[in-house]
Amino acid sequence: MDRNEISKYRYFDTHTHVYDPELMENFGTLNDACIKQGILIAVIGVDLATSNQAVTISQGCSNAIATAGIHPLEIKPRTYQEDLNNFQIFLTKNIQNISAIGEVGLDYHYKNIDPEIQKIVFIKMIETAIKYKKPIILHVREAYEDCFNILLNYQHQLEKILIHCYDTNAEWVKKFNQFNCFYAIGGKITYPEADYLREALRTMPRNRIVSETDCPYLCPEPERKGINSPLNIIPIVEKINAVVEEDLTDQLLINALNFFNLN
Repeated sequence: MDRNEISKYRYFDTHTHVYDPELMENFGTLNDACIKQGILIAVIGVDLATSNQAVTISQGCSNAIATAGIHPLEIKPRTYQEDLNNFQIFLTKNIQNISAIGEVGLDYHYKNIDPEIQKIVFIKMIETAIKYKKPIILHVREAYEDCFNILLNYQHQLEKILIHCYDTNAEWVKKFNQFNCFYAIGGKITYPEADYLREALRTMPRNRIVSETDCPYLCPEPERKGINSPLNIIPIVEKINAVVEEDLTDQLLINALNFFNLN
């Protein structure tokens, strides 16, 4: 990312997987459109291969940064120790090009990855973020209790914490506020059944909210079943503004720059 050009931008999509084949097919055109619309993007790694892709993409784009992590559902139970070692080797060579550790965390929705192994990897990722003094991006699904309890052990050591795709109620906002967490709001905020999320959004500290698409997933209404892209960050921000009945467009950008230490 060209830090000298940041002032030209108005939006920050803090969570993209633009290395997805359907997005990469026309990525040059897509990213040109993002630049024209004033959209910064974070390319999020979910394993060693995609973390490497994220770095490569970010190095070729004036509006992109990269993160690196091991997603809980990308853990390979038989080789996770070796994979953790290889990931650390990758980081030592590329840490100057990585803006955050993530996405990492816990996901109990699917039953194919042992929660105990997930916790081992998650704790290693937390310790990695502390080691390199990087912010951390969390993936939490049906595991908020365990995630909270693990973070309690590291709350004074972690630089910054962002809960990606926040997807639970306002009560958990109150709990995670003790960590000064950032909360990423994406396309789900537009879904008719997401009243619980809109209620939670209204309770979030205004200086801790950021926007994301999680593209190519979670396309907002009305193209809910389509392929999401960073361009949809604009209607997502508009929906956030409508829910809180404030214009937070500038604040969301400031928050994201603050989280990624770009300001």
